[in-house]
Amino acid sequence: MIRSLYLRVVLTFLLAVTFGLIVAFFATTYVYRDRIELGIEEEMVNTAQDIAETYRLMGTSAADKYMGERHWVKAYSITIVDDEGGRKTYGARRDGETIPDEAVRSVLNGGIYRGDGPPFHRTIGYPLQTGTSRHAVFVQAARTEQLNDLRKIVLTSLLIELGVGSLFILIAARYLVQPLKLMTVATRVLRKETLTSV
Repeated sequence: MIRSLYLRVVLTFLLAVTFGLIVAFFATTYVYRDRIELGIEEEMVNTAQDIAETYRLMGTSAADKYMGERHWVKAYSITIVDDEGGRKTYGARRDGETIPDEAVRSVLNGGIYRGDGPPFHRTIGYPLQTGTSRHAVFVQAARTEQLNDLRKIVLTSLLIELGVGSLFILIAARYLVQPLKLMTVATRVLRKETLTSV
């Protein structure tokens, strides 16, 4: 029975901590998801604005060359659509994802487009005017590793906490169970003495 008490204490702690860590992981993801998504969207809007400003200042041919040489462009899938429907693509290629025609029309008419969906599948459209021609700049995030890395970091941290907590309870449970063992022995001795004196 004493041994099972030790196991009960350890298993109860491990189950409680494991449940708490699982809840903490999903709660943390839920709480910070909106902040992360907003940050990703804001970064894409800033990128689209920077690209539009670059084209405005440098001109189309110089900006095309510039965009082809920048390393940061690889973090995005960038599509520039002219008013005749011609498309230039820079950065990472996004297979199977197309920009809706109504989004292209809206941005060519001066609107800003914000697509729906998960943060790494959203499209941001921004208008661009170079001389007399109108263009639409569309930016999509291409690196999903950042969000996955963040999840891995949080999960690793929680697993380390579980391991350290488990080691701690294995040691601490001995100090919790040992006095209970002594109390049980003392109770048995007292019971025997009480029964023999009666």
